[in-house]
Amino acid sequence: MKSLEIFWVRHSVSKANITPEFEKMLFYLKYKDPAIVDGAEQGSCNIGEKLDKRVKDNEMVFCSEMRRAIQTAILMFPEKLKQGKLKVIPGVQETGPGPEGVSYNPETNKKYIMKWGDLMRESGGCSKYKKLFKTREEVEVAVNKIYSIINNKVWEKLDDSRSATEYCLIRCLTSYLTKKDINKVAIVSHSNYIRDEIMVKELLGREIRYIRKDKRLYNNQILDKKYQYDNKKIEVIGQKILNLGCVFDENNKVSCYKGKKQIFKEK
Repeated sequence: MKSLEIFWVRHSVSKANITPEFEKMLFYLKYKDPAIVDGAEQGSCNIGEKLDKRVKDNEMVFCSEMRRAIQTAILMFPEKLKQGKLKVIPGVQETGPGPEGVSYNPETNKKYIMKWGDLMRESGGCSKYKKLFKTREEVEVAVNKIYSIINNKVWEKLDDSRSATEYCLIRCLTSYLTKKDINKVAIVSHSNYIRDEIMVKELLGREIRYIRKDKRLYNNQILDKKYQYDNKKIEVIGQKILNLGCVFDENNKVSCYKGKKQIFKEK
């Protein structure tokens, strides 16, 4: 059987995380496909720089169609964006009825991401990203590539383009990755999807203390899951929760940690 390791990443703190539900519904369009907040940008950069080598050395990064997932993937794994190895895929999107689960179309999101990406470059708030992208044109070229496989026929098997079952997603993913001889990737997704479709509750054990009480990952936190597969079946052979992530306080300020050490606190 072949092996596959996926680092499932929950996106950074977004406007949806810090906004009351009644406000999101009252101002629906304002909170459609929300972006990550300012403090989460620097926090994501710091988390990305502090990742263990085995996580950094993933061979490709995928993310959902939501803007906050794309932004998180870019800031945690800027090298993959530069290399053209960061791709948007269907099937791993946020679930639920609110506006935060409704994505913009690819062309609109590309415009938003290009503008935001250039502002990140100019601000220099993320030093690694700044070194990789020296001009607006370089940002635009990279962002234009992130949607290049979303219409690939391999994804036609997804039974729900918004939130696919894990089995269906892995089947599509392995069909794509096997041809490229890739067996270790990261996927930036969302709390409900990871908790309800990906996380094996029975394998949490003592690691349950690393996650939230509602069994969701913290923002930027990673679930490391290992699979074996062949043409007939897919097996889960391991799961580990990494003790890192970002949170926001009562003043909506973001702070990030790895283990017991705080590595970022928004001023």
